[in-house]
Amino acid sequence: MFATKTTKTKTSIQATLPAPAPAPVPAPAPTPQYAFCPYPYPMYNYNSSPRFPSPYGYNNSHVTNNTSITSIPKIQNFLEDLDEEFGVGKFTCYLENFMNESIDVLDILELKENDFDKLGITNIGIKTKLMRKAKQYCK
Repeated sequence: MFATKTTKTKTSIQATLPAPAPAPVPAPAPTPQYAFCPYPYPMYNYNSSPRFPSPYGYNNSHVTNNTSITSIPKIQNFLEDLDEEFGVGKFTCYLENFMNESIDVLDILELKENDFDKLGITNIGIKTKLMRKAKQYCK
């Protein structure tokens, strides 16, 4: 009889207790956050060419091994400098041809023999002086 009473008591107590709460659902894992950097880190020399200045406005001259970068002149100034050095009118007479073909100073290094002919430059001395002077700006 004693065993029956305890069983009935446990059953009646369990009936009055509230149902256990469901286990909590774990929160989703956080999404990793990435930092967007709109410009290259200055420790790398992404701008190795003096022809293309940095669009982000910082000076990365500390990466160029302390070499001085000479600014590349416009083709007109380039030919005028050669005229001052070798004689008036020897190079500026070709200015219009260079302008019509959209050739800048660094493009001179890429010209072939037939390109010089198309520009009207047949004098070997003029060609070599143009090439020699243009090489100074590609270092």
